[in-house]
Amino acid sequence: MGHTMTATAPRPAWHLRQQDPTLLDRLATRCGISKVAAAVLANRQLTDLDAVKHLLNPSLHQLRDPLLLPDMRAAVERIQQAIARAETILIHGDYDVDGVTGTTILVKALSFMGAKVRWHIPDRHKDGYAFGPHSLEKVRETGATLVVSVDSGTSAHEWIEKLSGMGVDVVVTDHHEPKEGPLPRCVAIVNAKRADSTYPFRELCGGGVAFKLAWALATAHSGGERASEQWRQLLMEFIGYAAIATVCDVVPMRDENRVIAHYGLQQLRKTDTPGMRALMAVCDLPEGRVSTTTIGFQIGPRINAAGRLANARIAVELFLATEAAEAQRLAAQVNVLNIQRKDLERVIADEAAKQAERWHDARHHPVLVLASETWDPGVVGIVAGRMVARTGRPAIVLGIKDGLAKGSARTVHSLDLMQVMKAGDGLYTTWGGHAMAAGCTLPAAHVDELRARLVARTRELLNGEAPPPRRLEADYELPLALYGDVLMNELERLEPWGQDFREPVFLTRDLRVADAPYIMGKDRKHFSLRFRSGDTVVKAKAFNMAERVQELTPGTPIHVLWKPDRNTFRGITANEMTIEDFAVGEAPLV
Repeated sequence: MGHTMTATAPRPAWHLRQQDPTLLDRLATRCGISKVAAAVLANRQLTDLDAVKHLLNPSLHQLRDPLLLPDMRAAVERIQQAIARAETILIHGDYDVDGVTGTTILVKALSFMGAKVRWHIPDRHKDGYAFGPHSLEKVRETGATLVVSVDSGTSAHEWIEKLSGMGVDVVVTDHHEPKEGPLPRCVAIVNAKRADSTYPFRELCGGGVAFKLAWALATAHSGGERASEQWRQLLMEFIGYAAIATVCDVVPMRDENRVIAHYGLQQLRKTDTPGMRALMAVCDLPEGRVSTTTIGFQIGPRINAAGRLANARIAVELFLATEAAEAQRLAAQVNVLNIQRKDLERVIADEAAKQAERWHDARHHPVLVLASETWDPGVVGIVAGRMVARTGRPAIVLGIKDGLAKGSARTVHSLDLMQVMKAGDGLYTTWGGHAMAAGCTLPAAHVDELRARLVARTRELLNGEAPPPRRLEADYELPLALYGDVLMNELERLEPWGQDFREPVFLTRDLRVADAPYIMGKDRKHFSLRFRSGDTVVKAKAFNMAERVQELTPGTPIHVLWKPDRNTFRGITANEMTIEDFAVGEAPLV
């Protein structure tokens, strides 16, 4: 056999964002911030002085009255009635972070009100997403006469109708886009994305909507305009769960979501709930060092691992645990599942990369459709994301079981996934998603036909060219000497980062390697080193770039795109760099 060609992505192009210096000076002077922070804000379309002051000084008063959400009053009244009549209420959650945290919030809120409450999380592998036959079984088993959904239900016409036929009322709390046509007939559909909604902000996540329902119940249960002190303490615990959901469900980090994340992070840093403390302990998070990054990369994946590899019930039980020993046992369980998830992903990612070599020419195969009977559909979404990063092309990764191919799709920023996936209409048994991520199921016999159709459609969209290189944007060209505690403290004031409010990325040119790179990680795919510029030396980390280590020659000027990071190790906190990309010789600026 000859040499195998690998399907690697072209090197990214860099773009240094430019802003009007007069605008930056005005923002910096009037808001009392540095030009660096002003540039970060201006690059996120935040140039209005009032909006910037709002962002720098978040307040719980910026959260809107939950009764402004559609059907919220009806939902509260029916739940109160169920409690008064001693009916059993079933909280019907979902198996991802949003569903787990929202379920936790409502179970704790209703328990505090003295309700007879039970809860149910569908099994990802057996039951699938949202309502189904399992919902009817759980209602029969519990004797519930009221079902309250979390993060699902807006399009569950058939199952809500069947529950109604059994004499069961349904309150839906959700944040998914409704399909065209009438909504399901039930007591309430609390969803800001309803066509008839007048709620000013439509981007709450499922956990955020559950938090709003808990708040409305708290006010009603307290018998006045404000929640009682006990309720207020409980709501502050709930805002921590809602913050985890807000970060992990990748909803826009603006408006109410920023306030929820800001106060939620504060709450999580000082939490005393056994489940949260035990989860942070297995994440090895130092006291008080919870951020959107640690939620996204450590807390969230462990919650999700329960649903992906076993059952998300474990994660709900962890958050509901009242004893430290029980919480520690459950946290250890989700930690082991997360290790297994990472191992499984690594194997599937390596196999997917080998399979992708068959279609190495990005012009002729601008989209990858990869499938295997040995891949677990529970983890293929993460692998699809890795394939996009690795090859610079949209990727659909499918696990085949019992003749059905089920999986996830991810894409590059220049290609709308819905436009690509539409070409497979008629082949799927189910499919859906949005511009950047989607899921689908189809008979395994149709996979080759799907690949042919999607390739043809993508070639059409790209006029026969390969997908353009990824573009990395820098907010500011920052000399290394300016990176210290003063700047880092100021950047922390701009947090939380997230969707539509990404972390800052800086460009620093002409750095030198201060000492030899150190390869790290279980699979030896990462490295760390120290960069020098004049008298300034800063530690840097690079993830999934170990194969590029030989490019870093001592004495050669290196240009780096990087994110600022504060790391605590053995009680010592230091400002570090997280490398996004680096170049030797000329910086690849466009």
